Amino acid sequence: GKFKLQKVEGYEDVDGGSVKMAYTEQSGNLYFYAAFGHYGVVKIDYTNAASPVLVDAVPTASECVDVEIANGRLYVGDHGGGLVLFK
Repeated sequence: GKFKLQKVEGYEDVDGGSVKMAYTEQSGNLYFYAAFGHYGVVKIDYTNAASPVLVDAVPTASECVDVEIANGRLYVGDHGGGLVLFK
């Protein structure tokens, strides 16, 4: 499905919204990691679905088009920027 940040300055009008998302649970909190095109990758605390919180937004070198979580790492497909890893 698609996810679009509503009411977050600078992200509310991103064309097409999120490209891909992955999620994980850490210490009882639910986090979404979303590939957000030219804006990079965003981390959203979705523990309270009625009030999600944008935790962090990290710009990437190119256009963030995919995210996957494996072995405690976030793998980001960054189109022309290649593969980016976050721990």
